[in-house]
Amino acid sequence: MVNFLTSARSGIEEAITEQLDLDLELVEAEAKANRPFWSFVLRFLAAYHSVSDWTQILERPDILSSFAWANESSVERFHVSAQKGGAQSKDWQAVKDASAVLDGGDNVVQALHPHLMVILNWGCDENWLIEPYSDGEPVKVDDHLLYYFLPGCRTHVIWTAHPRYLNPRFPTYAERCAQLAREKLG
Repeated sequence: MVNFLTSARSGIEEAITEQLDLDLELVEAEAKANRPFWSFVLRFLAAYHSVSDWTQILERPDILSSFAWANESSVERFHVSAQKGGAQSKDWQAVKDASAVLDGGDNVVQALHPHLMVILNWGCDENWLIEPYSDGEPVKVDDHLLYYFLPGCRTHVIWTAHPRYLNPRFPTYAERCAQLAREKLG
């Protein structure tokens, strides 16, 4: 983050591009280590775009540049990185409380106006989604798999659990989510 801030002072566009390149390196490293989150994302993208070998997605910049990812929580849980970095719990809590305005997928909907949103967090509050955007109930597709359509912004939402929870089912869930997306988006 310090490098990003330093780079941004001299040129924001270059800093963002550099950060995106670093993020793709992270995606590749995480996927090659078969970590659940990025393996799920790449499997989903492969199934959605009819690529038979999900590991080949890393060689497809057209597909890798076709999606965005974001966290529902703008600040990670304390034990994930803050504690390991030596932060005090009360300091972390102050930052977490101040960042609450950034939490939830509403920011993603407003900023990106996506045609499709895949939420991989079964435990997050769905009020941000239902109250302003949806006029209907979710459709239960399968265990830990819901579908919403948000008519106000014309966004299809597939909601499932985090791949770490779904493990070892996540490869088939990634394919099932992609199949559902293809059905709904036509």
